[in-house]
Amino acid sequence: EAPGTMRLQRYFRADNLKETLALVAAILPAGQVEPGATWKLERESANPELPIGVVHELTYAGRGEGEDAALARIDVATTLVPREGSAKREDGSPVPTIESQSSSGTIWFDDGAGHPVRTEQTLNLTTASPLREMTIRSTAVTKTVARVEKLSAGE
Repeated sequence: EAPGTMRLQRYFRADNLKETLALVAAILPAGQVEPGATWKLERESANPELPIGVVHELTYAGRGEGEDAALARIDVATTLVPREGSAKREDGSPVPTIESQSSSGTIWFDDGAGHPVRTEQTLNLTTASPLREMTIRSTAVTKTVARVEKLSAGE
């Protein structure tokens, strides 16, 4: 199989998909939280080819508006933190380095039900990959939206 295909297969492993959806199960601080309160969640990337830490800074923004008025709004800013080391892919090629990044989003939490109902996050990421006498720069802009839906009794 081609190296790119193998990388895609590793990306779509269960561990990596769980990591992608991690904000749906965000850990909330103990006790009551007032608007403006912030807290952090830190974790390591589950992708062995991508040695980075992931830091989420969450801020309770109060209640939503309109159809979201019954939900708590939690704003999220995410930072990817490169780890030391010269990681290489299984095919021996170097792992790209992060040149710039920005990531923000929102978690809509139903405190009556005790779980998030929707998350939205946008990531802008520019990486650089050395290739022989060149450097390949890639910019990715992704938006991830996850919704939690209650299954009917028969599902």
